Amino acid sequence: MTKDTLANLCPSKWVRRKDARPSELMAAALELFSEKGFAGTRMEDIALRAGVTKGTTYRYFANKEALFCELIKNDIEPRLQEVKSLFESAPNLPVLAILSQIAHHWRITVLETKSSAIMKLMMAEGGNFPEVANYYVTHVIEPINEYLCSLVTLGIERKEIRPIDPVEVTHLLVSPMVYSVVKKHCFSESAPIDYKSFINTMLDVLTAGLAMPANATDA
Repeated sequence: MTKDTLANLCPSKWVRRKDARPSELMAAALELFSEKGFAGTRMEDIALRAGVTKGTTYRYFANKEALFCELIKNDIEPRLQEVKSLFESAPNLPVLAILSQIAHHWRITVLETKSSAIMKLMMAEGGNFPEVANYYVTHVIEPINEYLCSLVTLGIERKEIRPIDPVEVTHLLVSPMVYSVVKKHCFSESAPIDYKSFINTMLDVLTAGLAMPANATDA
């Protein structure tokens, strides 16, 4: 067996470690952002948590802002695509059923994971870091709002949802999610709630309010 063949079969720890470093750095950053906040976290803190040198951190990310944007790109944006896929996989499903799936998908993949710290971070410190906040708005908030608004509009067109302002409904759909993040990260010890039950109750209330009355006419 040649040296090259052996290297291919048994890649060195260095190669595997080098390939994994960006994700390790982002994982370390997310933990520290959650613990210390964005302003309170330094690049050297991230390097220490990830077990690398500060110079290695800068090899992959120009600064803390760039690291955060890449974190959103890798951690949050894929969730948005998964949400869109819910409709694409079942286009004839009632819109209210799709909205229910989206709400619970968000609960499972964001609220009940470390990713929820990103939303909390933006609420707490976004105003102090406008470039980071703008990236979050354009890559997370605006896409999900536009998608939810389009679904509500579709429901109205199908006469599954009564005529109502889709933009305002979108705000009502997102508001309980924001509250859940605040509750989790800021007041978790005060009157704990079951997030699954909370989302189900929210959906029950909204469904009752949005559904087209059974006796509605086309007039």
